Amino acid sequence: MWTAAVLPGLRGCAVKIRDRKENGKKRGAEKGSFLFPLEGEAELLKVLTWSANEPGGEPLCPELPRFVDYFQDGKREYLVMEYLRGVTLGAYLRGGNVCLEEDILKLSIGLCGFLEKLHRHVPPILYLDLAPDNILLTPSGGFRITDLGAAAAWHWREKLAETILYGTPGYAAPEQYHGQPGPASDIYSLGILIHLLCSSEKTDSQHPSKCQHMLKDIVSTCTQKDPAQRYPDSLTLKRKLQAVLSDIR
Repeated sequence: MWTAAVLPGLRGCAVKIRDRKENGKKRGAEKGSFLFPLEGEAELLKVLTWSANEPGGEPLCPELPRFVDYFQDGKREYLVMEYLRGVTLGAYLRGGNVCLEEDILKLSIGLCGFLEKLHRHVPPILYLDLAPDNILLTPSGGFRITDLGAAAAWHWREKLAETILYGTPGYAAPEQYHGQPGPASDIYSLGILIHLLCSSEKTDSQHPSKCQHMLKDIVSTCTQKDPAQRYPDSLTLKRKLQAVLSDIR
């Protein structure tokens, strides 16, 4: 459950609230040895944005909302973050809006950059939920990522007090359903997202543009069932997209 600026002293912040399920504790987990779901998300968000709270500090992933606080109150846990303004990509598309080819490419290139930072981390951080409702289009024309729950669920899978399902049906890679995700899983999701955005564009289907042909080939490679047949990393995919962008300008 999400809300914004409802707690005393937290005006201007976004607060993610979740009921704490004590009975969902993993068998054998002792007090202090496990993390609740939002606690795990808070810990990962600290790693990726905490430096931004220091004087002159820059976050590792500025695409994410900055971590503010985490606490528990009774049977609930609270994750307090930077409040982000904008509209989700999902809401934008459901409103009947379309995306231009250049905008699709710019967003996709930006998302590749975000995935690069996660995958370069040691150990690699997998996002695992690259879906339209987790991407916020900002008033300045950029984007932000609104949720880190799936990434945290996988990253802390051995420490979570509860077993958490991660990924959005239709966007999750096949291997995610078998508990074997990797960086290629995020590439798969981005391919599905690019396909969705291209489908939203109002063009003459009988005379597809050169860009559409090139993106179709890129999507095909991203969404191969076998992870080894996809692009080897997000940097390779980003360069392919940058080449298409340069070609249409």
